[in-house]
Amino acid sequence: MGGTVEGLRTVLKFGGSCLKNSADISAIANRIRMFNPSPVVVVSAFFGVTDRLLDAINDVRSHSFDRSSFLRWVRDHHCALAPEILTSDSLPRFEEALSNLDVALASLLDGDGAEVSVLVSGERLSSVCLEAALSSRGIKVRAMWAEDVPIRVKGRAPFVRMDLSQTSECARIPSNEIPLIAGWYGIDQSDNLATMSRGGSDCTATYLAAIIGAASVVIWRDVPGVLSLDPSWGMRGRRIPYLNYREAVEIASYSSRLLHPDAIEPLVESGIPMIIRPLHHPEEPGTYVGPSISIG
Repeated sequence: MGGTVEGLRTVLKFGGSCLKNSADISAIANRIRMFNPSPVVVVSAFFGVTDRLLDAINDVRSHSFDRSSFLRWVRDHHCALAPEILTSDSLPRFEEALSNLDVALASLLDGDGAEVSVLVSGERLSSVCLEAALSSRGIKVRAMWAEDVPIRVKGRAPFVRMDLSQTSECARIPSNEIPLIAGWYGIDQSDNLATMSRGGSDCTATYLAAIIGAASVVIWRDVPGVLSLDPSWGMRGRRIPYLNYREAVEIASYSSRLLHPDAIEPLVESGIPMIIRPLHHPEEPGTYVGPSISIG
């Protein structure tokens, strides 16, 4: 079942490129069903939402922003992708996330923490929408925001990273249900919200894998795996079947859209493998990232 080590959980990460439409959500449901025991799931914001939140922050500061219209778009966009939210038990927390976003947008010109509160709304909303959508597809999951786990981070922007030791001490990851964890952000040493750099949901997944001693981490993408050429270059590249940890870090350093450069570090000591796989083609092997292989 999904290539897991018997008795160990797998961490699955679904990024924004896998959160574009209802077909993606159905595929996510099918990927989760592949794994036994039940996996730990980390999610990013829905596709394009973080960029829209960044645009909103800039518009507020340039005094060219219609807050009510933007909030209406956010609500409508998420309800269009996951209409199940409107009739689910997840609705109160969906409304809470929207209310928090409203307050943060209104406070942007007044306080330091408001920008982060705006940005994390994408992950918060996606987690509760997916909770509703997956539950309606027969998969019992529990949406968890970073503060629910809690995910602890350290450092100052733009160098915020997960704090492995602090998170290990305080994390409460349920073993009898599938946690659906909002990635990318955490709680700093002053108990304030803090975001990692873009793509930091990869780090949420790999650090949690190290904490629970996972069998593996599977990063689901909209590409066949790690390619020899970046798809954004407009040229067809070949799939790279295997990378050692060092090679993966090197590739991530110049193609962070595929993998966050800091995501490999927590896997190295424990030798936890990472597999980058295509969401809609689970029969394809993707790219396996692990320890160096000695031959001879």
